[in-house]
Amino acid sequence: MTFNLRDRIWRSRRPTLRPLFLGLICAVLLSSCAAPVPPERRPINELPMYGGVEKTEAQKQADRQLIQNTLDYGVTLEEGAKLFIAKGWQFMDEGEPGQAMRRFNQAWLVDPENGASYWGMAAAVWDRDEIWDRDKAFVQAESLFLRAEALLPDNADLQVDFGRLYGHAKKPQEAAAHYRRALELDPEASDALRNLAVAHLDMGEVEQACRYAAQSAAGGNPLEDWFFKEVRTRGQRC
Repeated sequence: MTFNLRDRIWRSRRPTLRPLFLGLICAVLLSSCAAPVPPERRPINELPMYGGVEKTEAQKQADRQLIQNTLDYGVTLEEGAKLFIAKGWQFMDEGEPGQAMRRFNQAWLVDPENGASYWGMAAAVWDRDEIWDRDKAFVQAESLFLRAEALLPDNADLQVDFGRLYGHAKKPQEAAAHYRRALELDPEASDALRNLAVAHLDMGEVEQACRYAAQSAAGGNPLEDWFFKEVRTRGQRC
């Protein structure tokens, strides 16, 4: 039994899009595919960091133009990256991880030191590629989360999402470690307590699971009925 990520997928603190910047986003937006496409058949802008391939001169010119367009809209490259990331999360919320990856790549292109771009890529990789090769998707998403963590070591929300990856990959001990780290950074970290309850339930530690569930409920974030049904199937009650 594993907590379903799609119930509360990749929640983060996302900046608000500036209306002026929407024109730039629309100018670079391409249509997404209706059917799932395996990684080896995707364009490079739907692969993390453009797949690490050597770009053609035309592609390099397009990169330079994107950087210039960002500056022409009156924002710094750092600000532009944050806005691309915000648009990427909007696509994630809409179930469009391919389009999201394009925005996270653009954020990485204009500001490779923004850890949130790697964070978004990790979420998009797992959300999109798990159906093709679960193990490979996990390794790639984990690597991207580690890069994000190195740049954002004190971000509690990142720790929660990193923990979600481990939870969904059936690694509850690793998940719990990230949830605890999130609570160290921010005792009110979104979903950390409830997810910690699920991690302990997955580890068979029902008493601890119920304790964290009670703490989460006291903070206004109760577990759903399935959690308590699972506890009862194990002959116990919270």
